[in-house]
Amino acid sequence: MNRAWRERIETDGGDIKRCGIGANYFEECALAVRRGCSDARAFLDGCLRVARGERAIYSQEYECSRPGESGNWYSAEIRPLVVESMTGLLIKHADITRNKTLTRSLAQSTDWLDLALGAGEMVAWHWNLCTGRIHWSAPQVSGAGSGRDASEGTYSSFVGRMHPEDRSGLENALAIAKTGATTMRHELRVMGDSGETRWVRVVGRYEFADDGIPVQMLGIIHDITEQRIAFEQEATNRRRAAAAELSCAFAHEFNGLVLAAASVLYGIDGDAANMTPISRALDILQHAQNLSSSLMDAMSPGPVDVLETISIDSVVRRAIADLKALWPDGVILRAGEVDHSLKCHATPALLGQVLRLLVSNSVEATQGQGTIVIDAHAGVMSGTDRSACVVRVRDDGPGVPAQFVNRIFEPLFSTHRDKPGRGLGLSIAARIIGELGGTIEHVVAEPHGACFVIRLPNVSEAL
Repeated sequence: MNRAWRERIETDGGDIKRCGIGANYFEECALAVRRGCSDARAFLDGCLRVARGERAIYSQEYECSRPGESGNWYSAEIRPLVVESMTGLLIKHADITRNKTLTRSLAQSTDWLDLALGAGEMVAWHWNLCTGRIHWSAPQVSGAGSGRDASEGTYSSFVGRMHPEDRSGLENALAIAKTGATTMRHELRVMGDSGETRWVRVVGRYEFADDGIPVQMLGIIHDITEQRIAFEQEATNRRRAAAAELSCAFAHEFNGLVLAAASVLYGIDGDAANMTPISRALDILQHAQNLSSSLMDAMSPGPVDVLETISIDSVVRRAIADLKALWPDGVILRAGEVDHSLKCHATPALLGQVLRLLVSNSVEATQGQGTIVIDAHAGVMSGTDRSACVVRVRDDGPGVPAQFVNRIFEPLFSTHRDKPGRGLGLSIAARIIGELGGTIEHVVAEPHGACFVIRLPNVSEAL
């Protein structure tokens, strides 16, 4: 036995008489087997097989530690030994604790990386520029690999699955990144395994040799299809809201002229000879009103394709914060009691537009000198037992005259006959709420004023 063996026995507090010269190695191994050491039986069997010439070499890794300490790992190797007329075994034990620890740490780090990538629905990739091969960390279904079970591919196979319009953009991004000035970040479309088009974000960085030549590229690829759909739908909703505002502004001026002209014609008390041209003029004005109504139908927000779960409380408070700066100092706009748990399927832009239209209506009704309160509580959908988010916008103005209550949601109808008005705000609000699966109605506020009640399906109880 060598010095390292003896020193290890002393360090571990072992008995040199049992582990040194004169000890029966096979008996000590057999004793360890009887003590329940799981590795000792295989080790003893390996020694016997090499001694009998059944194996040329035997190796085994095993853990050995003193009580109360973390395990030490060793690698044992057994070879036959022939010295002159003596035949025996050459047994070598090497301490591999550090290597084992590093291997375990690397495996754990790899597991953590896989977990992080999986949580973010991302896949790592390595592009060997010398061989042209691209290795993916996981099977791809977003079109980056060559199939669901593929972990390797080539740049050409990847480009072949890209949308033709996006290929030049990727080439430009790669050329810029190759200068070493930046990490490449590029979004593009690829063809998925089932034939659908998916959006992915590719992030990569070149690695360079000492002579400055790029040798490989490392990066991740992330399927962002759902994000793109949501972003584009939100942009569509914003355009629809802007179109509705534009139609309101146009109809305000256009319908004002129509109403002004109509009021003059209705006020003429002419003879029978003058009634025919007046009637024709009224027909023309009625036709103009129909055109304005058609404009509203074309420009008002259409059906919403993608909705999200939003908090009623956050939309109400955001709307109040945005609107306070728009109205005269005499208007008091505040939030009443708002249930923080209420949630519905909508978008902040659409529901915020409805609140803006209702508040604008109340400001006009109170002539800029009233109090407007927005509150929200849980209730039920009208005529059902389904849970609802009930949002109320109420003011302390004169209220809606009884003879007009049934017409206030009609397009181009205004209760202010003495001055031009759009007559579109409430009809657009009703259209939006209807598309969101809800209802809107007018009730008389106490002790006076108008109150508009919105009911939207409450999804907070299902979450």
